[in-house]
Amino acid sequence: MFCHSYHTGSLCWHNGQGVLQLQIVTRNWSIPVASTADGQSDCVTNSSFLAAATSGLVAKVAVGLTVAGVTGTAAAEAHSNCAANGGVGCVTVSAYPAAKLTNFTAANIQSGVTVAGIAGSLGNCKIDGATNCVEVTVFSAVATSGLASKVLSGSSVAGVTGNVTLPNPANVRVTNGNFGVGGTGIRFKADPHL
Repeated sequence: MFCHSYHTGSLCWHNGQGVLQLQIVTRNWSIPVASTADGQSDCVTNSSFLAAATSGLVAKVAVGLTVAGVTGTAAAEAHSNCAANGGVGCVTVSAYPAAKLTNFTAANIQSGVTVAGIAGSLGNCKIDGATNCVEVTVFSAVATSGLASKVLSGSSVAGVTGNVTLPNPANVRVTNGNFGVGGTGIRFKADPHL
């Protein structure tokens, strides 16, 4: 006859008359308790203390930190703050924030200025009617819609040729007349309509 007890950890054997012939006490069995600390074993995992494979864990945990009872040896990355325009591999700070460079070219930046390591090539406007340049006092921005009817024929402003024709001064009275042009025409005193 054979008996086994989970509570005492006993293993025994009786002969046919029920007389105990052999008894081996393996150990005292106990019900495992819930995990309460990192690295604990012979316990039941829970939502706060999960099971972790510790093989190779030492190289995955930062130096001085412990996970599942294993103290790590992995060197933590160290980055300094960005201190120059166009810096890479550094931590952005208010003086050197991140910049999105997609579709960003030197032509987007005024000449003499560098942004995120890109030197600008956008120059000042230097001729009348120029585009894709920075307007300056000598070449200011101008709205070109309807500009032709404001500019004298034969002249141009911002690349737009004017179509305004002034009257012949001989046909304008001696005083200031249309368009501020002084005339050479004679005014007769006898004509009450003039």
